[in-house]
Amino acid sequence: MKIIIYFSALTGIFLTSGCLFSESISDTKLRAIEKQPSDESLLVEIREKTGLEQELSLSDLPTGSIILRDALQLALIYNPRFRAQSWHVRIAEARQIQAGLSPNPELEVEVEEIGGSSPRHRFEGAQATLLLSQIIELGDKRQKRIALSSLKNQLIQWDYESVRLDVLTEAAESFIDVLVAQRRLDIMRQILETSSEMLAGVTKRVEAGKDSPVERSKALVSHAKIKTQYELAEKTLHFARLQLTSLWNSTDASFDRAEGDFDQIDPIGDMTSLVGRLDRNPDLARWAIEMKQRRAAVELEKARGVPDIRVGAGIQRFEQEDENAVVLSLSIPLGISDRNQGARLEAIYNLARAREQKQAVLASIREHLIRAYQKASTEYIHIQSLDKEVLPNARSAFEASRIGYEQGKFDYLTVLDAHRTYLDAQMERLEAQASYHKARTQMERLLGRDLLAEEKP
Repeated sequence: MKIIIYFSALTGIFLTSGCLFSESISDTKLRAIEKQPSDESLLVEIREKTGLEQELSLSDLPTGSIILRDALQLALIYNPRFRAQSWHVRIAEARQIQAGLSPNPELEVEVEEIGGSSPRHRFEGAQATLLLSQIIELGDKRQKRIALSSLKNQLIQWDYESVRLDVLTEAAESFIDVLVAQRRLDIMRQILETSSEMLAGVTKRVEAGKDSPVERSKALVSHAKIKTQYELAEKTLHFARLQLTSLWNSTDASFDRAEGDFDQIDPIGDMTSLVGRLDRNPDLARWAIEMKQRRAAVELEKARGVPDIRVGAGIQRFEQEDENAVVLSLSIPLGISDRNQGARLEAIYNLARAREQKQAVLASIREHLIRAYQKASTEYIHIQSLDKEVLPNARSAFEASRIGYEQGKFDYLTVLDAHRTYLDAQMERLEAQASYHKARTQMERLLGRDLLAEEKP
């Protein structure tokens, strides 16, 4: 019976010490979360504590006119990809907590010589050992784990910023698509109205006997094509609006119209000065921390090559003699074959690879910046040419052919050709504007600029 009493006493001591260890690293938030009765209520609790419980409601949907800033803010609040990335930040915080924990103490129970024949019947001749042991980490492993985890946490923060800029860029490009679709529909509406007027004029001339009925047939065919293009423009706008609203996890394009200074076309700065500002790009800036993290990983693997020791103390009970004795233990692994050589070498290789990866990322960002710069510069020149020469001349040619037709100087085919040329020039300028603004948006992303602070267009 005495051995059972000793066992119970030491177990109580062990549990008490375990509680003390737990209390030293416990957190009010963590204790509150652990008390939740189910996974679903746990998720609700976490969302409330992290501020991620907000869901899109009808009152949050934009109505009337929407500007770029509205679209960007909605995307940051409700975009599923960005919200998922927010959890990575909290996961990294949890890993950092875990990295700082020390090994748990262990309780070892050993009972010998029980259940034999007399005089060792039952526990009368038993010999029991109760031992409480603790691993002592050498090589400063705990601090190096904490340092490595802290650096990983900082990397997650940079990744968070990268995703944030990606979402903003995607929202800005979708917003541009809506502006383009609206402008295309406006142009097609004006052209359809002009076509209707021209068709009415041709009909009057045919009815008056001034033109052949063939001219009216040509006008009808042209009007039907323009009407079809107008209907396609309506569909394009509809899907562009849905694409934009999907970025804030909505299936309803509740706003009436997107508003933006789409005609604002500015010259592009010097390429050399732009390359000099690439350090703001989070995809590149993160590598300063990445290199520190890889070095910290090397140091941790070196520390893991230092064996830990285990020390213990307890009581040994001799039931037959009715005596107790103190037991001390010390365990030291012998680093004969496994000194963590492979893991340490792997960490060194990862550090070397990181240097090359950083250069590869820098080269890739520069390449994309050059492409975006070239595209924006080319489209800027293209738009200037269209505005100064092509569009004014196309408009003048169309008006002149239209007046000449009414005066009987030209046939209707000449009017149709001039009208088509003018339409193509307007659409060409619209596509050039879209390419220009998207290229500028890509440049903003590559330079790490916040579109909410420097919104375009």
